[in-house]
Amino acid sequence: MESIRRIDSVDTSLMPDLNWIPMPALLVDRERRFLVGNQLMAEIFRLPAPGADMSMAIRAPELLNAFEKSLESRCRESFSLSRYRRVERHFSGWIEPLKTTLAAQSDLFIVMVFETTVSVDAERMRSTFIADVSHELRSPLTTMIATLETLQGKAGDDPKIRAKFLDMISREASRMHSIVNDLLALSATESKRHVVPSGQVDLSELLNNLLETFDQRLLQKSMSMEIDMQDGLPVISGEHEDLQKIFQNLIDNAVKYGAKATAVRVGLSSDAAGEQQTVYVNNMGSPIPEEHLPRLTERFYRVDDSRSRSVGGTGLGLAIVKHIVNRHQGRIHVESNLEEGTTFFVTLPVEQKL
Repeated sequence: MESIRRIDSVDTSLMPDLNWIPMPALLVDRERRFLVGNQLMAEIFRLPAPGADMSMAIRAPELLNAFEKSLESRCRESFSLSRYRRVERHFSGWIEPLKTTLAAQSDLFIVMVFETTVSVDAERMRSTFIADVSHELRSPLTTMIATLETLQGKAGDDPKIRAKFLDMISREASRMHSIVNDLLALSATESKRHVVPSGQVDLSELLNNLLETFDQRLLQKSMSMEIDMQDGLPVISGEHEDLQKIFQNLIDNAVKYGAKATAVRVGLSSDAAGEQQTVYVNNMGSPIPEEHLPRLTERFYRVDDSRSRSVGGTGLGLAIVKHIVNRHQGRIHVESNLEEGTTFFVTLPVEQKL
C-alpha cells in the first residue's frame, strides 16, 4: 500500500467556497494535499484539516489511482468507491484538473462524487429477485396446478374430495398472497433505508398497545405474557409504523414458535447514559442452533422449512425487521439455548445521528 505523503501547512485564505456546488466536492493540489471541501462532502466523509493527504479525507484506493492518472493525463478520470459502516453505501465520481487564476496555488484538482447506492441496490435486487421468488412460489403453484388437474377429472365429482382439494388450493393461495405482501413490505422498507426517521415514539406505549392484540392467540395456546418495562423512559426518534412492524413481527414469532403453556416475555430498558433503549422478546420454544443465528435476517432463510410453512412463515419477516432496525441506526441480536429459550434484543438510539 502506498504510504501517506508528507503533510505541509497550506494557506487556505484564498481557497474558493465550494458550497455552491450542488454535489459533494473537494479540492486537492498536485501533492495530493486536501485543501477545502463543501458541506455536502463533509456530511458523507470526515474531512481532515487542510494540508492533510487526500487519503485522510476519502480512504479509497480507487480515488488515489484516478488521481495519479489525472495528474499524468491532465484529463478527467472517473472512479467508483464503497463505504461499509453500519449501512453499505456506494459512490461514483470523477477528478480533473481545475483551471485557476489564483497566483498562490497551481495545479489544483477538483473531486466530485454522487451516491449510487439506490441503483446498486436495485441492480443487486434484480439479480436475486427472480431466483428467490420463483423458488418460494414454485411449491404452492405446483400444488395448486396438481390439485386443479385432479378436480378436473372424475375425482372432482365427489363432494368430499372436491371440498378437501378446494381447501388445499385456498391455503396455498393464501400462502402466495402472504409472500407477495411481505415482498412488497420489504421493498418499501428497503426504499427508505437512507431516509432518517423524523418522528417521536414512546416505546412503552407502543408495546403496551401492541401486546393487547395478542390476548386471543395466547389463549389458544394456553400461553401467558410476562412484561417487564422500565418506567419513565423518554420518547425516541423513529417512525411509529415501522417500529410497530419490528415488534409485531418479533412477538408474533414468539407466539408462533413458543411451546404451549409457556410464557412470552417482553421487556424494555434503557442504558445507564439514557442514550439507548433495548426491547427484548423471549419465548420458550425449540432453541435455534447456533450456526443458524447469524443468518436469521436473510431473505427467505428458514431454520426449519416445514415448521415455518406450517405456521404460516414466509421467511421475510426478520429481513424486514433488520432493514427497519438499520434505518433507525439500531442493532438486533439473537440468543438461543435450551435453558433460557430464544431471545431477540433490539437496541435503538434515543436520538438519530446524521
